[in-house]
Amino acid sequence: MTTPTDTTEVKPLSAWRNFRLHTLRSLAQEAGVPHATVYRIEHGKVRPTQATIKKLSYALDIDPALVEEFRATMGLSSENTR
Repeated sequence: MTTPTDTTEVKPLSAWRNFRLHTLRSLAQEAGVPHATVYRIEHGKVRPTQATIKKLSYALDIDPALVEEFRATMGLSSENTR
C-alpha cells in the first residue's frame, strides 16, 4: 500500500484514499459521487470534473493539487511539488 508520507508530495488518489482509511465506497459516499466515478478516476478511465475534484478533495481534507489524477484537469504539470 502506498502511503503519503509528506503532505506536500503529489500522490495518486488511491494513496490518499488509503491514507485517510477510506474504501472506494466510503470516499464516494462522503464526497457525494458514485463509487464507479472514484474507481474510474483511480484507474485512469476518466478525467475528473472541477466539481468532482472539489468534492473528493474536501472529503479527503487535502489540497487538490496534491492528487495526481486531478492535476491535468487543473492545468498543472504531473511533477511533484517537492
